[in-house]
Amino acid sequence: MNIKKPLIFLVGLLLISTTLVGAYTSVSGIRLPDTSVALNVVDGTTSYFVSTLSGVPAGNDVTNGTYPGWCCEYGPHMTRSTNIPVTLYDSYGSLPARAQDGDWDKVNWILNNKAGYSMLDVQYAIWYLISEETFDLTLTAESQYLVDHAVDNFQYKAGDIIAIVAVPQTGNQTSIIELRIPSIPETCCRWTGGGTIGLNRNPRVTHGFELHCNVSQLPNNLEVNWGGDHFHLDVLTKVVCWDNLSINPKPPRASCDTIHGWGDGKYNGVSGYHVEFNFTDAGEPGTGDWAWIKITNPKGGTVMEVSGFLKSGNQQAHRCTGIDT
Repeated sequence: MNIKKPLIFLVGLLLISTTLVGAYTSVSGIRLPDTSVALNVVDGTTSYFVSTLSGVPAGNDVTNGTYPGWCCEYGPHMTRSTNIPVTLYDSYGSLPARAQDGDWDKVNWILNNKAGYSMLDVQYAIWYLISEETFDLTLTAESQYLVDHAVDNFQYKAGDIIAIVAVPQTGNQTSIIELRIPSIPETCCRWTGGGTIGLNRNPRVTHGFELHCNVSQLPNNLEVNWGGDHFHLDVLTKVVCWDNLSINPKPPRASCDTIHGWGDGKYNGVSGYHVEFNFTDAGEPGTGDWAWIKITNPKGGTVMEVSGFLKSGNQQAHRCTGIDT
């Protein structure tokens, strides 16, 4: 039996509020139902479950149909061939206490790098990462390899698989389905703005930026200040922009209204720190604009994380100009 590592609970990321009835948009941009749906599982061969969803409202990135599924909780029984009411969550987003864990990024890495491994190798690795306190089987050499090589802070991109967590309303297991992030056409737009993030937060967090939806298009600047501390973006390493159909900025100034980026920079003048952010533009006057910023140290520890609507300021997406193309 393997020695289990301590369970580290993931600090949940707040969800982006939307105006689309029957769906919410998560930190990853995936649109999921804001009401329960039905999950029906049978045993699989290439995945642990074959999971079928029904009762999914229109306007979501998950639909009624069948998905590869995996078990998260080692121990509780999962009823087969029966419709089970579940709520779906983005594994990178805000999760209920039952599903919180610090290794969802590693699970997502495994789902995107499992080619050549058996179904049980993958399932054992997922059980080990998510159910450390109850998993009492010996890992196979292959599943141990997956666990040992799974990447912390795995950064998904369009076209990758992301784990959608299905939390039951009854005593069944929590499970996951595989959802492939929709491919997003390259978007030509740029971003400016900033302001104060969140209401009644102490210390107050302010930010300002000029960014492009292309890492090679400069300038790409981001400044974040809070309680006497400061982060300065040196290089934007990855960025994705898209048009979220649940956001309807008036007037629309660009072909995108959401930007998700990653970068490296300095914290209080010291290099080696990292930032991940998600900004939206919901139109004027800016109070509907949402921001999430997470700054981590060289070892991956969180230095500061903030999310919320702007208390003041504005985040604006713009159409490309001649110098931006």
